[in-house]
Amino acid sequence: MGEGTARGPRLTTRTRTNRTGRGRGRAGTPRRLSIEAAIFDGLPPMLSDRPGYLLWRIAVRSRELLDRALEPLGIRAKTFGLLAFLAHVGPISQQALGQYAGVDASTMVALIDGLEALGVAERKRDPRDRRAYLLHLTKAGERLLEKAGRLTGDLEDDLLAPLKPADQQRLVKLLKALAAAGPPRR
Repeated sequence: MGEGTARGPRLTTRTRTNRTGRGRGRAGTPRRLSIEAAIFDGLPPMLSDRPGYLLWRIAVRSRELLDRALEPLGIRAKTFGLLAFLAHVGPISQQALGQYAGVDASTMVALIDGLEALGVAERKRDPRDRRAYLLHLTKAGERLLEKAGRLTGDLEDDLLAPLKPADQQRLVKLLKALAAAGPPRR
């Protein structure tokens, strides 16, 4: 496999950059990384200072941890999030919940169908508009949400372990400020 292929260059020719970003080893020659080192030892310089990419990467890790913690309950992070939103706002239309939770309409249909199949949420006619339905959290949904909250309680400690407690609090404050900006405008 030594050469590049029609798909692109071989993966073991990544250049490792030093702190100055120059990417040179001894005598000015590029230092090479294996694909494993490139994946696990650090981020490409082009991405390492980009907040959007860093937030996405942290979100992926957080979701993996949440999914693993929630597995015994038979739910995933998205389900947990929807249950938490539904408990917070009370009866709400599927469309409004999707907008509030940041989930697109086509994904919401499948998620709500799954919530109903689990018996943790139900659609009921809106008393103000007989053509519309509102989503309601069931008693089983309340119990599941409570269990999920307990299972995921220590998750943030694992996720934020590399930071000092004061930095953890500062990060949460900054993330809340970013989240308060709301969903992206279309």
